[in-house]
Amino acid sequence: MPFFVRPIVRRGFVKRTGHDLATWGRLLDAAARGEVTSELGAGLARLAGHYDTAPGRAKRGMGARADELREVERRSTMRAATVRALADVLR
Repeated sequence: MPFFVRPIVRRGFVKRTGHDLATWGRLLDAAARGEVTSELGAGLARLAGHYDTAPGRAKRGMGARADELREVERRSTMRAATVRALADVLR
């Protein structure tokens, strides 16, 4: 990913999920210690939604080949399912 695109991607991630990577790390560390918050539950739902919509964003991007788009879809589907499984375990 070109260096000038990275800040745009980071801002989009925060906008769609409600948290930056550092905050996600803190929330997940707390959950590992048994401190599950409603903030984490709501955030996981938004994170799964972020992964659900990633293939569409990739298709609107420029220059992706068909095989790359299929890989984005495969990974995004797997990540969304993983996030939902985690949310189910934490409920």
